[in-house]
Amino acid sequence: MNQAARRLLRELRDRGREGIPRSRVPRSCDSIVRELLTCHAARWCSSGGGHVLYAMHGSALDAVIDRYYPMGLDDPLDDILDRATAVLLAGDAKMARRGACEGVFLRSAHSGTLVRSANGTKGVSVAELTETAGGAAILLDDEHSWSFDGTVAVVENAEAFWRHDRVLDVDLAIYSAGRMSSARLLDWLSSPWMQGCSFVHWGDYDPIGAAEYLRLQSACPGRVQMHLPENLEPLLARHGNRELLLKQKSVLDQVRGRPDDPAIARLIDLWDRHQRALEQEALLWS
Repeated sequence: MNQAARRLLRELRDRGREGIPRSRVPRSCDSIVRELLTCHAARWCSSGGGHVLYAMHGSALDAVIDRYYPMGLDDPLDDILDRATAVLLAGDAKMARRGACEGVFLRSAHSGTLVRSANGTKGVSVAELTETAGGAAILLDDEHSWSFDGTVAVVENAEAFWRHDRVLDVDLAIYSAGRMSSARLLDWLSSPWMQGCSFVHWGDYDPIGAAEYLRLQSACPGRVQMHLPENLEPLLARHGNRELLLKQKSVLDQVRGRPDDPAIARLIDLWDRHQRALEQEALLWS
């Protein structure tokens, strides 16, 4: 159940006979409105040429509220710190702006690569763990901060990450697992502990990949470049997928607003001329 539904139930409870005009009932609340109507917890009534949603039987409305929000509707959810608390208060982990912690996979093909704790007391030998186990992992939370200096690749997809050294020569590779989390991963990359890093964003050559590059560029201005190989155009022409552009049209429209960035300008030119985008795994065989 989303925040809009929670606000709707609270307003329905508090407004009594005033009700809620149809124009103020979000479409995202259609399912909860159907449930309220079915169990006779609410009803639509004509009012001034329109319709208003009224609460009917208090016990029926209370039963719906108890089912979805066992801790009630009055605790402020804007400051939920983790997903466990979100489940307790709202029955929905996704209401938390971020989790209490996030694990991040790292790799390095460069001997001696260490990621150190912010206070300098601990170090993770990423190079050694990559050689023996394929990679390393660190925890990002409110108690753990990590520091690194060097060239860092942020890699979008799993197979590209686990084989990053076939394509990239960087000191450290970080797996973003698709879109970067703002509250943990992006905050860490832009933190003072990572100010000594320059970044290479390697993602899919599609609008979402471009948008992720721009997010990283915005968080770490002047320190980010996109990995654009010389053979990108023939790879895109041969192995590209038109559906990637069609399915991401809204993101493509947003990306078009940044033609000032040379990497984005090149991608837009390729997309427009070839009418297709390319997934980054193509580079593993080039």
